[in-house]
Amino acid sequence: MAVKLYRKTVLTGGTSAALDGIDGNGLNDGDIAWVYATDGFYHYSLDADSGESESSPTYIVPDDNPGSKVWVLQPSIIGGEFYAGKWKIALDGDDLVTYYYDSGWVEHSRLEPPE
Repeated sequence: MAVKLYRKTVLTGGTSAALDGIDGNGLNDGDIAWVYATDGFYHYSLDADSGESESSPTYIVPDDNPGSKVWVLQPSIIGGEFYAGKWKIALDGDDLVTYYYDSGWVEHSRLEPPE
């Protein structure tokens, strides 16, 4: 069966815009979801036999017909920047910078190269 890609704008809430609003009956192991939420970008892969309990944002369980299916948060790299939920790591010149999303990306720490 072909892997499907889903695009959503919120993680939970059970609506058509939410990741947990996708009916579990139509989901297959390995399906992918991208969630472009107001607090960051999230990349998920569906584990059809996980059975994990919901713990947002790490594990998202479909509200309808979940069975043992769980969306599992995955790290991702976009345009040379590494994203994992509300965290981002990027290069700024020669510095490696971590950011945290709080109504916008806020610098958290900066690592300069050794002299």
